[in-house]
Order: sequence, then structure tokens, then C-alpha cells
Amino acid sequence: MQNGTPELTLRSAAAVRLFNDSLSCGSQLVSAVDAPHGFTLATFTLTQRPGEDCGSGTGQRARAAIRVRNGKIVAWYRLLDAPGDADPAQPDGPAAPSAIV
Repeated sequence: MQNGTPELTLRSAAAVRLFNDSLSCGSQLVSAVDAPHGFTLATFTLTQRPGEDCGSGTGQRARAAIRVRNGKIVAWYRLLDAPGDADPAQPDGPAAPSAIV
């Protein structure tokens, strides 16, 4: 998985839970379209997550390329929101995306 960070390998359910718990925003799926190599391109609207502060990210869009196998996400890469948008890894870029909650 990659979320504006170097690529990370989450090798256990505990690591996945820890990653999900680290996200400050929730999200709601807006659209999903098939892409090459078994990926789905998904667009989300960031939402306030219970017990967290999504801040100025609330209401913003986030995009990801996701691959699902046997009902589980096996690859998740954050994409820039649109051509020319700021890099999400930079402090002045859009807020970090989040897991679906």
C-alpha cells in the first residue's frame, strides 16, 4: 500500500488495523471504474471519522488505484486527485486519504 508515503507491505491483519487506525479521515465511495492489470480506480469524498479530526480534508476528494483478490484489498495506491493537483505527500497538498469506515 502507498498513501503519499513510500510503499508499505502490511503483512498481518494487525498491521492493517494499525494502518487503518492511523487515518484521520473516513471516506465515502463516489465512483469506481475498471483499469488495466486488475486495478479499480476509485474516487472518494473524505468524511469526518468518529474520534478523529479530518480538518480541512472533510469534503475533499481522494483517488486510489485498488486491486482486490478474494474479497480483500491486496494493493492500494493513492493517486493525485487530478492532473496538476498538488502532491498529497506535501504539507500544502490535499489531506491524506482514508480507509472506508
